[in-house]
Order: sequence, then C-alpha cells, then structure tokens
Amino acid sequence: MPVLAATLSVFAVVAVGVVLRRVHVLTPAADTPLLKLTVNVLMPCLIFDRVLSADALRVPANVWLPPLVGFGTTAAGIGVALLAARTLGPRIGLPTRRGQRTFALAAGLHNYGYLAIPLAGALYPSAAERDDVLGVLFVNNVGVDVAMWTVGVMVVSGAVGVSGLRRAVNPPVLAVFVALGAFFTGGRSWLPAFAQQAAALLADAAVPVALVMIGTTMHDAWTGASADPADRARPATLGEAWRTAAAGCVLRLGLLPLVFVAAAAALPLVYPGPAGAAAPLRGVLVLHAAMPSAIFPIVLARFYGGDPAVATRVALATGALSLVTIPLWIAALG
Repeated sequence: MPVLAATLSVFAVVAVGVVLRRVHVLTPAADTPLLKLTVNVLMPCLIFDRVLSADALRVPANVWLPPLVGFGTTAAGIGVALLAARTLGPRIGLPTRRGQRTFALAAGLHNYGYLAIPLAGALYPSAAERDDVLGVLFVNNVGVDVAMWTVGVMVVSGAVGVSGLRRAVNPPVLAVFVALGAFFTGGRSWLPAFAQQAAALLADAAVPVALVMIGTTMHDAWTGASADPADRARPATLGEAWRTAAAGCVLRLGLLPLVFVAAAAALPLVYPGPAGAAAPLRGVLVLHAAMPSAIFPIVLARFYGGDPAVATRVALATGALSLVTIPLWIAALG
C-alpha cells in the first residue's frame, strides 16, 4: 500500500498537467519556456542538491559502476525490443521498418528520470537513504543518456553514427560532474549556505514542474497522435494500434524488467566490496525495472524520421498500465 500510495501521488500530479492543458491554463506556447526552465535550471539544481548530500558516493563503485550499468541496461532493452519488432513485425501491428525501429526505442527506453525521481523520494522516508539513492540514480542516468543518444538514435533513424554524443552533453549531465566535483572537494563546507539553500529551493520545484509537463505532453500525444504528415500516407488500423500497444506493455512492463533484475543480481559479482556498498544502485535498478516507457521517444521519432504515432501508443499504454505494475514490481523486488 505505501508503494501504491507513492505511485498514485506521482500520477495525480501528471493528471494535473493533463487537466491544465485541457482547460487551456497551460497552452502549447508555455511548453518551450517551461521545458527550458526544467532542463536547464530546475533539474540541474535537483541533481546538485542530491549528489552533494549523497554519502554513498564516497564508495568508488557507486561512482564508476552506475553509468556502465545505465548504458548496458538501456542498450540491452533497446536491442531486445528491436529483435522482437523485427521477429514479430506485422503480428504486433508493425508492418514497416520505420515503425519497427520506433517501437524498439519506445519500448526499450524506460522513463528513467521524471517518474523514478519522485518515486525514490516517496519510497525512502529517510533523508539520508533517499539522497543516497537519488545521488546514485543521477550518476546512473549519465550512462542512460549516452545510450539513448547513441544506440537509441542509431536505431530509430536507421543510420550508424556518433553525432548523438554531442546531445548527451546537456545541462543535467554536466550538473552531475559539477556536483561530483563539489562533493569530493567538500563542497558542503566551503559553498556559501545561501547558495546551497537557493539550489535546494529550486530543486524542490523540479519534480512537480516536470510531472505537470509530462501530463501536458501525454495530453497532446493522445489528441494528436497522427498529426505527423508522414503518418497520413498509411495510418494504422485500430487492430494494429491495439496490438502495438499490447506488445509494448508486455515488453516494457513484463519482460524487460528482467534485464534490471539480472543486473541487480550480478552486482555482488561485479563489485564484491563492503557490505551494502551496492545497495543504492540496487535501489535504482528496482525503480528503473518498474518504469513505463519514456515520453521522449515521441520527440526523437519525429526528429529522426521514425513513427511518432507508434511511440505515442507505447508511451500512453505503458504509462496507463504502470499504475498497476509499478507497485507490483517494486513490492516484489524491493
């Protein structure tokens, strides 16, 4: 029940975003400024505040191992989803290569930030334990970002290249390195108290604003899923749409969590360090195992020649069903 309550609280804030878009309080004109505020200011402040307080990062393995695990689990998820899309194809409503590539990214990439972060805050009532898990989570997400902008972009675009690495150097990723530098130089003692308090105040706004923006994005995706001109030439049938959504749910919420379970089980073999040294990373893996598909593949599909409608179906279906599966996975693995 505590896990369910935490999950419901997160989705309640997402629902606020849907309603605000529906009643035209948050119009599309507000999206760009709010997204820039969230990505460039609020999220870096949240990362800085939590990493600076994460004593678990004094263990070397909690610094170098999470990015490798983040990259590996994300690349593996996308690879498994691509194999499923290529193997099953029309049977899951994906008759075109374009749709199959998009499905691989949409089903393979979990929502590693804006849903996992507030859940971590709700599930760990102890401030020290919460800061440890969030600190390791942000370091882990550096590897996820690199995987998304390299493996993910190559898959959805159908082109091989490393130009996506430039996009992986973004304010949240830079904030991780700045925060680690401050952490290891004793930043809590030499940084002015007012600066730390200001960062903490901005950090508190990051998750609510991000969740509201997820709600507006999901509303727009639902109401304009076939707005892309490339989709009008060959719109999906209702049967294809439902099969794609169902396949995305089976993969993202049923099978791909086992990738994270395997990674968590292998942690003691990779780093047989002091007792409990890998515990924060295990908590991160449990959270990520339970997550639905990310929203961002909708944007990537549109930008890199994928099928935004496929990404929309997978994101909306897994997001809705995850209200049930998140508590089940976390209760089973936590």
